[in-house]
Amino acid sequence: MNKILYYILFTILLLNQSCSGLLLIERVALEKSEARKITRMVSIEPDFDQIDIRKQPEVRYLKSDRKEKNLSRILIKNAKRSKIELTVIDANDLTPTELDYFNHLASLKMEVLQKSLHQNTPIDPNAGGAFNKNWLTPKKSYFNYPPIISPEYSKLAQKYKTPYFSFQGVYSFIKPVKGKLFMCCFFPPIGLASFFKPDITTYFYHVIVNVKSSQVVYRELRRINDSAKPDHISGIIYDSFKIFKSGK
Repeated sequence: MNKILYYILFTILLLNQSCSGLLLIERVALEKSEARKITRMVSIEPDFDQIDIRKQPEVRYLKSDRKEKNLSRILIKNAKRSKIELTVIDANDLTPTELDYFNHLASLKMEVLQKSLHQNTPIDPNAGGAFNKNWLTPKKSYFNYPPIISPEYSKLAQKYKTPYFSFQGVYSFIKPVKGKLFMCCFFPPIGLASFFKPDITTYFYHVIVNVKSSQVVYRELRRINDSAKPDHISGIIYDSFKIFKSGK
């Protein structure tokens, strides 16, 4: 299991809440006119991982290259709907012009995720929508002091023709079914149908950094109690880009 996944899983544990849906957003406030000017962005190696708790530790962590490529296509499609031209950098499919991935982009991703983990902005209870209702009513807060990264990455803006670099990931946890025995005993048709259905929780994260200002400008974490079906993920990603481009 790679180091980045450890950071993400630990962040998820810190933010985990006992509710059916969760959406947390922290951002730097942008004027609408400024947000509309954001037309290009680079996504660095989107992650798609499935962790099946029911299995033995040596086989419970599954990484799917096919699902990661599908996630990349979903990201590009929904970014375009928000008038953002998204370039996805995949470490397993690098072009000759992207060979600096291991020297710059991978370290940028690691540094941003580390800084995001170690700087937690307090959540204003009066901001945004209802905290525990669903992922359509986001809980927003604004960075008092945006996480700062090294200025050495500012040179990437010229090469990729945008200062905005992003990282997205989908993590789906499959857990054993619990508490269904009562349903089986007293409501057999419903209970038997649900008894063999695993308990699935899916997380989506989205982090955006401006390498020119050396600031993390957007962080988002979502949770749904459902599988990572393409239509679910597509709707979440479309909403995520839309919220970012709103500047609010």
